[in-house]
Amino acid sequence: MALEEFFKDNPQLKYVCLKATEGVEAACSEGKDIKAESVKQVNRTLLEATAEVITAFQEWEEQKSQHAMYKAMMSYLHRVETILFFVAATRNADLELHLQSGEALSKLFFSMDHIKYKRLWPRYITDMHDLRINHPQTWEELHAEFKNQFDMEADRTTEHHELGPSAVKRAHGTIDKIKAAILSHGNPFTTEGDKLYNVITLAYIPDEYVPQILNADVTGQMLYEDYVSERINGDVSLWAPVKKVNNKMFVSGNKKITVQLRDNTVDLKETKDLFARLMVLARSNRDINQKESIGNYEFTLTPRALFASNGTILPCHDKSKLISLLEKLTREDVPHEDHQLPQAGSTTHQDAMDTGFTDTTSTDQPSRKIALVDGMVLVQRLSKKPSTVVTVKDLSGCFNDRLMSLTRDYDDIILVFDTYRTDSLKSATRDKRRQGKAIQYQVRDDTNIKHIPLSRFLSHDQTKADLTDYLTAKILEYNRGSSKLIITSASGNTRSNKDLLFEENNHEEADTLLIHQAVLASHRNPADTQLMFFSPDTDILVLVTANYDLLLKNTSISLASGVVQIEPLWRALGKERAKALSAFHAFTGADNTGRFSRIGKATWLQIYLKTDGDIINALQMLLDEAEVAEGMLSTLASFVCAAYSPKEFISAEHRLLVKSLFAIVAREDKTCQCRPGMSIRDEHLKVEGHERSHRDSCSALTSLCSVAVWWQEEGAVKELSM
Repeated sequence: MALEEFFKDNPQLKYVCLKATEGVEAACSEGKDIKAESVKQVNRTLLEATAEVITAFQEWEEQKSQHAMYKAMMSYLHRVETILFFVAATRNADLELHLQSGEALSKLFFSMDHIKYKRLWPRYITDMHDLRINHPQTWEELHAEFKNQFDMEADRTTEHHELGPSAVKRAHGTIDKIKAAILSHGNPFTTEGDKLYNVITLAYIPDEYVPQILNADVTGQMLYEDYVSERINGDVSLWAPVKKVNNKMFVSGNKKITVQLRDNTVDLKETKDLFARLMVLARSNRDINQKESIGNYEFTLTPRALFASNGTILPCHDKSKLISLLEKLTREDVPHEDHQLPQAGSTTHQDAMDTGFTDTTSTDQPSRKIALVDGMVLVQRLSKKPSTVVTVKDLSGCFNDRLMSLTRDYDDIILVFDTYRTDSLKSATRDKRRQGKAIQYQVRDDTNIKHIPLSRFLSHDQTKADLTDYLTAKILEYNRGSSKLIITSASGNTRSNKDLLFEENNHEEADTLLIHQAVLASHRNPADTQLMFFSPDTDILVLVTANYDLLLKNTSISLASGVVQIEPLWRALGKERAKALSAFHAFTGADNTGRFSRIGKATWLQIYLKTDGDIINALQMLLDEAEVAEGMLSTLASFVCAAYSPKEFISAEHRLLVKSLFAIVAREDKTCQCRPGMSIRDEHLKVEGHERSHRDSCSALTSLCSVAVWWQEEGAVKELSM
C-alpha cells in the first residue's frame, strides 16, 4: 500500500520497475539448461534498475514520516522486515545475517519490556562475536553452515516447503485478503496529521501515548546501548534487577475498567485536631472568644456544608425529585373536579422515546405543531442497537427512523445537540460518570460498530462532537425533500432543509439551546401553535418554566411521568417565582454548583414557596447582575439560614446560628458535616461565576453573611447564649 502511494507520486519509476520485472519473468520461463544463467543476468539488471527507485523511496519516506500514522506503519514494517531477516538467517544457516538481525532485534526487546531477552540476548550476541577471536575454529565451523557435518551431503540442495507453488499461491492469497481488510477501513499510509488510530476499529490512540509509540525504536536502541556499556562492558552485574520501561503501545489504548475504593477520611481527623487545638488555646488564653471563633471560622480545609471530606463538591443526587414536586404543585393548583386519572392509552416520555409513538390527543387542535428534541437523549435510547446496525451509517439511519416516528404528528422538527468543549465544567462531570478510559473513534460511514457497545463508542467527548455533526448532516440529507421543516443545531451551527438562515450560537448545553430555538419558533409561528419539548432532563423543565413568558401559550414538555403543561405550573408558582426558578435551581443544587449538606430539593422548595419578595428579587438579580452586592448576599444568607435553622430558632445573626448548629449536629454526628461557615462565600462565588458564564438561564450565587439566631421560649424571643 505504501508502494502504491509512492508510485502515484512517481509514475516514471513505476515504469522502470515493471520493465525490469518483465525481464525476470521472461528469464524464468526459459528452458532448464539456460534458465540459471539468464536469471542471474536479469537479477543483476533488476538490482541496478531499482537502486534509483530505492533512493527515491527513502527520500519520499522521510517526507511522509512527518505524519504520525505513516511513521508508525513504516516502523512496524521495518520491524517485520528485521524478523524476516532473522528467520531467513536461521533457515539458511547464515551466521553473519543471524547476528546482524539479532542485534537489530535487541532494541525491540528493550522497548517492549521482554525481560528475559533484554537481560540475556546482549550477552549472547557478545559471546557469539567473541568466538571469532577467542575460538576461531568454532567460528569457522559455524560459518561453514554445518554442511559437511552429521553425514549431511554438502552438494544436495532441497527447496524449502514454503517455497513451493501451492504455498506461494496460498501466501499471496492471504496477503490480498489482509490488504483488502485494511483498505476497507481506509489506507493508513495516506492519513495526515499527528494522531494515531487503530486501523480496524478506527479508535484514536490517546495523545500522551503517541510520542512513545513513534519513538519506541529510538528509545529501545538507547536502552540497549546503555545496557551493554553498564553490564557487558561495565561493572554492573548481569543479574542485577532490570527495570521496566512501560512504553505505551497501540494495545495500551484499550478500555480499562477502574474499581472505585472507599475514600479515606483523613480530613476528618484533621478537623478534630483543629478543634482540639482551639479548645486548648481557649483554656490557656482568655482573649479567645469561643463563640466568635466557632461562628466565623471553619475547622476544616474545606467548608463541610458544601464539600466532602476529600475536597470535592457535594454532588446533587435528588435533582430529579424537583420534577415530581413541581408536578404535584400543578395538581394542587387544579380544582378537584378537574383531576382525572391517566388514560390507559396515555404515553409517557419513556415509551415515546423507546417506541417513537406519541399520544397527541387534544380537544383543541393547534394550527401547527412544533417538536423540540434533545438529540443526545435520543441517541442514548439506541444503547441496545438493532442487529441491522453494523456501521455508523446504519446508526444514522436508525436514528432518523426513530426521530421521524417520534415526531410524525408534528409539522416542524427542531433537533439540537450539546456542544462538547474541552475547557468546560461539564467535562469534569462527564469524567466522573464515565467508567474506564475514554477511547476516541473516527466517525465515518464505514466505521464498524457492530461489536462496540454504544457507551464505549461515545466514551470520548471528541467522538460525541463528531457524531453530533455527522447526525445533523445525515438528518438533513435524509429529509431534503420532506414537506416538514427540519432544523438541526450542533457545535454552534444551525441549519435547515428549507430556506431559513440562522446566526451562529455559543450555547454549550442542549438545555439552553432548546430554549433559544423555542423562542425563535415562537416569534415566527402563529399564537395558537403548539410547542412540545422531548427531554427528560430536570433542567429543561426548570428553564421552560422560567422562560414561559417568552414562549407560546400552548407549551408542554414530555417527561418520564408523562406530558406536563407549563401554563398550570406558571400559574401555581406565580410570575415572579417562576422567573426566578432557574436561579433557585442552581442555587439549591445542580450539576456544577453542588449542593448544601443535608438539605434536599423538597425542603428547599417548601422554603422557596414561603419566602418573601426580597429573596425572590435577589434570586432574579443573580441572573442579570455581573457582580453581587452586599445587600443581596445578606438577603440570600437569610434564605440559607432558614433552611438550616431548627424550628425553635429565628435567624438574625449568622455566627450565632453556626455555633448552635455546630453544637446540635455534633451531638448527632461526630463528623459535623453540615455546619455552614463564612468561608463558603469564596468557594461558591468561584463555582457560581463559572455557572453564570456557561448557563445564562440557570445561574446563581450562594454565600452566607451576617444573620442572627434567637431563642423563642414561652412566647418571648431571647438571644441564644451557649
